[in-house]
Amino acid sequence: MPSTLTIEHMLDCHPPVVSPEVTLLEVVQMMQAGTVPQWHQPQSGAVNNPQSYVVVLEQDQIKGLFTNQDIMRLVAEQYDFASTPLTEVLTTAKHYPQISEVRTWEQAMGCFQVGGLSYLPVLKGRQLVGTLSLEKLRTWKLTSISPPSIVAAQPIEAASIDDVKHKLAEMTQHQSQQQRFYTALQSAMEGISQLDPQGCFVEVNHTYAQHFGYSPEELVGLPWQTTVFVSDLPILESAYNIMLDTGKITLETRGITKQGAIFYQQLTMVANRDEQGEFLGHFCFMQNISARKLAEVKRIESEQRFQAMADCSSALIWVADEHNRRTYFNAEWLKFTGRTLKQEIQKGWATGIHPADIHDCLTTLTLAFEERRSLQLEYRYLNHAGDYRWLIDSGQPRFLPNGKFVGYVGSCIDITPFKKVADSLEQANYQLQENINQNIDALVGANAQLEESESRFRSLADSLPALIWVCDTNQRCTYVNQTWQTFTGRSLEQEINWGWLDTIHPDDHASFVSQLKTSFVEETSLQLEYRRCDRNGTYRWILNTVIPRYIDNQFAGMIGCGLDITESKQSQVDLEQAVLELKRSNRDLEEFAYVASHDLREPLRKIRSFSELLLEDYADQIDDNGRRYFDYIIDGAKRMDALVQSVLQYSRVGRQQQSPEPIDLNTIVQQIASDYSLQIEQKKGWIVYDELPTLILGKVESVQLFQNLIGNALKFHGDQPPHITVKAQRQGSHWQISVSDTGIGIAPEFCDRVFTMFARQHQRDQYPGTGIGLSICRKIVESYGGQIHFETEVGKGTTFIFTLPAID
Repeated sequence: MPSTLTIEHMLDCHPPVVSPEVTLLEVVQMMQAGTVPQWHQPQSGAVNNPQSYVVVLEQDQIKGLFTNQDIMRLVAEQYDFASTPLTEVLTTAKHYPQISEVRTWEQAMGCFQVGGLSYLPVLKGRQLVGTLSLEKLRTWKLTSISPPSIVAAQPIEAASIDDVKHKLAEMTQHQSQQQRFYTALQSAMEGISQLDPQGCFVEVNHTYAQHFGYSPEELVGLPWQTTVFVSDLPILESAYNIMLDTGKITLETRGITKQGAIFYQQLTMVANRDEQGEFLGHFCFMQNISARKLAEVKRIESEQRFQAMADCSSALIWVADEHNRRTYFNAEWLKFTGRTLKQEIQKGWATGIHPADIHDCLTTLTLAFEERRSLQLEYRYLNHAGDYRWLIDSGQPRFLPNGKFVGYVGSCIDITPFKKVADSLEQANYQLQENINQNIDALVGANAQLEESESRFRSLADSLPALIWVCDTNQRCTYVNQTWQTFTGRSLEQEINWGWLDTIHPDDHASFVSQLKTSFVEETSLQLEYRRCDRNGTYRWILNTVIPRYIDNQFAGMIGCGLDITESKQSQVDLEQAVLELKRSNRDLEEFAYVASHDLREPLRKIRSFSELLLEDYADQIDDNGRRYFDYIIDGAKRMDALVQSVLQYSRVGRQQQSPEPIDLNTIVQQIASDYSLQIEQKKGWIVYDELPTLILGKVESVQLFQNLIGNALKFHGDQPPHITVKAQRQGSHWQISVSDTGIGIAPEFCDRVFTMFARQHQRDQYPGTGIGLSICRKIVESYGGQIHFETEVGKGTTFIFTLPAID
């Protein structure tokens, strides 16, 4: 074969390329549709045929490859294609070859062997030139081999008659072996086919053909794509390439019959090579696995229904398999621990058990699993806040209708309050034991009659300390759990149909029925509070959560979970009273600060006035030291008066008699810029601002806010002229407003005290002021429900950013 590999024959100069910001789902959709843009393609930039790989580029720099083999691997690893960015799963080689390194076929194949890839980018310097394909290299080699020389027929000599007979006997035996192979092929119960190197059927047995609705004769000569569902073609193409490398591959995909019906199949493809290793095609062994797939779908539906019910519960629910390995924790458990489901399963839920309890806890669990019996135990468990809480854990063994043991299901209840009160603990333990015994009896009876999902639902519902109910599409109750019956003192027969509405408080009845009816009509979730009569005749507040049920994607009614929140309602009343007391206390403190600051100014004015009079009347009797001392007194009085005035301003924030009104911030900033115009002109600075919004604010407070921020920007400008920028951006229900300058910035060691009253970064002789302006800004912003913070860099400037409510 030729030894020189030319760019024109081998290099794909227009490979498909994408950027690393796309998600897995986006790139897979583009590859299957053949819409990935091509590198430096002057035409449309994309093809219409499925693409088996893409090159990932960022600013013309190669970041890696993504191929059909990667898709198969990620599907097996159950990645979330919709949210996972492409950068997390790239196939990256340590070295991509330069164009000078692949001048020959041998050099190119060596690069493929080192990288272990099916496609290989080729670079010139750091720039992409094109890509090489391993399959294309192999094909090129095969088509470049010269055909074998033809030997002219020679007359048979007498001495070679025996050799001819021997050859004829070998040919007869070979034909007999082929006949036996064909007979075995057609009689096999498994679907078997043989395909040539081009992927066309050569031999097909009856079982294989029947699955696709063809006769064996009809399939012979057709390409393998004829029997594959079109959406799965990229998966089969990737599997075919893997088979070429490994010799064999097994995968699950969808097939399509001659009549257009789609079914699931398991394919095993085995490469067929001769003694010299040349590829002659492959064998394909097929099994119809649609029944198994249907069973998996039903199992998943059952699991989803169970998880929906479990996540609606306020108890901590867990599920273990037959090997005592935890496989599921409900949402309330994950909320309690502060960990994800993956962390609980991988790191082990047992890491949260108190060290003093872990030995007895695990021993009890192991013994119960071995004996296949119900269990109940108490232990301390670490919650998300770092506190150990006492839990009572009750579990039930699970059995399939055929009696096979499949694991345990259990629920935990936080009994820490009961542990703290000895009398309440004894009573609660007795009641819990009674409930658990009832749940065990109900669970054992249900396991003998119901399938696993139904038995698991009812046993879990009866073990929960919540009021569980189920309604059909006509809002008629079909089930209430044991906790409900204990709470109301009514039996299941009394509650079914419309009886479950009888114990609702008369004032809440109409609202409850109306909201429930709306939820049924719209098939939406619902959460509401109402009062229900308990067995003692006392109305208790209930928080009810309702979610729709679906069977085979058809609305089947509602399932609800109710919690007794009577104590929480009382706590809420107490909290509201405490808030009112706090507001009154704050108001008194603000009034005290206002009065105290106001009364302090009068003595300061007298000190200042009489000092100035003394200095004026006795000027000829006071020496230089005396005048300096009087200057200190007057200056101190002035600074003290400024501080008192600042305290007055601070105390007045939020106490303005003027009601908030629509304020155009453009007018406010324009007014302040006019007030500072002389100072701006002297310092050769400028103020620019975007189109600012109109907000509901107090006029005085809005002026104070922007005056302090812009005044500081003009004051702390350093050696450069002050450049001040005011911007606004809508963010949901608030406006975010920023005031930026190019001044001296704020030192890192002072950043945590910027909004503290009287805090100063510089000496008074450097930058005068009281150090209270930013405190006033923060109080104004927070009084309107906003927040304020800043970003700074020493020597480059500071940006103060605050939010204020928008006008709806």
